[in-house]
Amino acid sequence: SKNQAAVQNAISNATGVLVTAPDQSRVMNALTGIAPTLRNAWAGGKVVLNIAAYYAKYENFQANNPDLVAGVVTTRLTNAGDVSTRGIEVDVIARPSPTLSISGGLAYTKARVDNFKVAPGAAAATLIPSGTPLTSAPKLKVSVNGDKRFITGRSFDFGLGGSFSYTGEQLSQLSPNPAERLATTIPNYSLTDIQASIIDKDDRWKLTAIVRNLFDRPFAAAIGTGGPGGSYRYQIPREADRYYGVTLRVNFGG
Repeated sequence: SKNQAAVQNAISNATGVLVTAPDQSRVMNALTGIAPTLRNAWAGGKVVLNIAAYYAKYENFQANNPDLVAGVVTTRLTNAGDVSTRGIEVDVIARPSPTLSISGGLAYTKARVDNFKVAPGAAAATLIPSGTPLTSAPKLKVSVNGDKRFITGRSFDFGLGGSFSYTGEQLSQLSPNPAERLATTIPNYSLTDIQASIIDKDDRWKLTAIVRNLFDRPFAAAIGTGGPGGSYRYQIPREADRYYGVTLRVNFGG
């Protein structure tokens, strides 16, 4: 599930490796969670609203932890502590007419460390304070999408579409060092995409011109330590730069 993935990702970054066992009953000693969902439709199904709230708590999360022994990197099983995630997700889909569709979503997530357990013999400075946000878990994410088809009455139609997304700031590396946590926090960013299409009236093909990241907003997908000379490593995705493209979709058969 989405909240399990967020917690696993956070623990993975905290320890440097992924959780060893895919069977959750073997990975953690206790797991509690709840996820009620509400779904409603109006106007004959033209508007659909989904609301989901969730809460999950992971206790005594077991994970491999890298360790340096006599200059050799090894791993040992350690208790990564107690973590939890809670939040709410809202999705809306509206189709006012056969040629217009609008959708949007909002997700508020609060994922954090509840009780990090320092490994036996480790320095107290390795403690990650309770309340520290988990990695790759922005508090707020928002998206809006729209598509409009213009019927021409000829052999082809025109289409216009666009999308907007906002991602709040998020921690990229879970570290006991507050300066490192600050330096590896990805700032909030927003992206806008647009597209224009020529569409066969029978939907046999669709030619689309696209512009991704219309306003050329730079952002990092991840920030971590370990760069040259003690610098930080930035992982920059393709979407961090504006780019253009053309796609052709062809439907074969029936």
